[in-house]
Amino acid sequence: MNIFGKRKRLEGWRAITLDQQGCCVTHVQRKGGRPLVTLAEAHALEGSVPDLLASLSKRWQGEQYELTTCIDAGTYQMLPVEAPNVPKNELKSAIFWLIRDMIDFPIDNAIVDVLNIPSTGEGRKQIMYAIVAQSSQVRTMQERFEVAKLPLKAIDVPELAQRNIAALAEQPGRALVMLAFDARGALLTFTAGGELYLARRFDVSSAELTIADAATTDQLFEKIALEVQRSLDHFRRQFASLPISRFFLVPGEAELDELLRYLAENLDLNPELLELSTVFDFSAVPHLAARKLQARFFTSLGLSLRVEQKTL
Repeated sequence: MNIFGKRKRLEGWRAITLDQQGCCVTHVQRKGGRPLVTLAEAHALEGSVPDLLASLSKRWQGEQYELTTCIDAGTYQMLPVEAPNVPKNELKSAIFWLIRDMIDFPIDNAIVDVLNIPSTGEGRKQIMYAIVAQSSQVRTMQERFEVAKLPLKAIDVPELAQRNIAALAEQPGRALVMLAFDARGALLTFTAGGELYLARRFDVSSAELTIADAATTDQLFEKIALEVQRSLDHFRRQFASLPISRFFLVPGEAELDELLRYLAENLDLNPELLELSTVFDFSAVPHLAARKLQARFFTSLGLSLRVEQKTL
């Protein structure tokens, strides 16, 4: 029995991201100005993932909050498709038909959400992203959290977490490019007005950048510059009326100073290292002042900025 009555639901979103080390947990509240990070914890995986989630549930017993997580980068696809000319209530069915030959598992086992790509009014056909995952994998994730008594309100993808953080650094009427590296590779996003216009992944991981010798580093830098340039060219063709104002690299495990210099010399954009303390309020979690720690919490922080109500 709770003699004090039901606790008030906490403002903002709580996010949990899982990796081989364990999990990161963040809670962010938007109260005007920079979003306030009220919780930022990393928990080591000492047993099983269900045990880890159960321990979090026990710690948070009695708290009321909206909870989100994201599916792993290797378990879904983001497919750009031409928006079907159908009524809204028929959109999902039409998308299923369009993507049936684009995925490598039975369409009956697919779960799909759609993300509109804003139109710039340049006479081009409307494009949207179909976010596709295997429904069995999504159900397994949901059940894992439910068993731990951590019911999920939403499941997102890392691209949207990165979009949410990029939106904090955007300039009105201009696009922002953001490049992040993690254990699975590189994620490059183009955003404007809080919307995702383009997302691309390529296979240069944070570990590769950390351990590479001089010769390998040169090859990796060349590959990164080529991938970024191709994406810049594509974005400028598709959204010619939307100028790019800023290009940020997200701090990670690897030192990025040399990469910053290389990209500045080989691209027509001046890259900057993102300082998360300029877009978030870390006063309640001063340990996040460390850049390498920011890198581990990056996706979780982005998930905690969730404002829209779409779920996968």
